[in-house]
Amino acid sequence: EAVFQRLVLDQGYYPDGIYTAPSDEALRRDIELAMSLGFNGARLHQKVFEPRFLYWADRLGYLVWGEYPNWGIDHGDPAALERVLGEWLEVLARDFNHPSIVGWCPFNETPASQNPELLRMVYRVTKAIDPTRPSRTSRAVNAYGTTGRKMMRRTRASLTSTPSTEGYGGTRARQMTRHGDMGSGRGRKKSFSSATGG
Repeated sequence: EAVFQRLVLDQGYYPDGIYTAPSDEALRRDIELAMSLGFNGARLHQKVFEPRFLYWADRLGYLVWGEYPNWGIDHGDPAALERVLGEWLEVLARDFNHPSIVGWCPFNETPASQNPELLRMVYRVTKAIDPTRPSRTSRAVNAYGTTGRKMMRRTRASLTSTPSTEGYGGTRARQMTRHGDMGSGRGRKKSFSSATGG
């Protein structure tokens, strides 16, 4: 059975705590609210979400894309790879076993001056640690100096391409939920994703 991902972009913002939820109930309520509006998941945007959020996503059947808060990284600084990779490895180790996570997005909204080697390295490490889930970066969708129409063409191209052997590519629009082979679909549910932003 195919599942179309109707995702919200969740920035994990709370008026009283900024990026800290006031309670476990608030985390659950966010998911239930999105589901009541017809969404079945979220791209977790520029934040590593709390384990309790992922717990509720698992329990409620809410699909999520895990993301890294890469905003403001100095791509010209060689030490950035060490910092980013170390933190990203901790995220992957902590969150790998959550069935709600259907994909990884270690980079988003990167600047035109992005370091392609940094993106390639993090992509390759992500796929080596978790070859079962799609991983994408924003290489094909760069919000800086791009017109809306051009960006949408790039988004479509990114979502329909397979990850390149060079490392950082988009993911196929058809992917498998949880831990499945993106191509064969042998005995697993197929998942279709809409463009959910950069």
